Amino acid sequence: MIEVNNLTTSEIDEDFVKKIADKLLKEELETSKYRNIELSVAFVGPGRMRKLNKKYR
Repeated sequence: MIEVNNLTTSEIDEDFVKKIADKLLKEELETSKYRNIELSVAFVGPGRMRKLNKKYR
């Protein structure tokens, strides 16, 4: 499953993001011991990114 969250005011091509993510996951599944992989992609603005970096770096 691929989840795309756009938390910005900019428009994104969700289908394109899912297509790229799907390709990445298919390649990962070829070498991974895990078979049930989920991916969440979030697009955030600069302010939120700074907060996330401060919290998780």
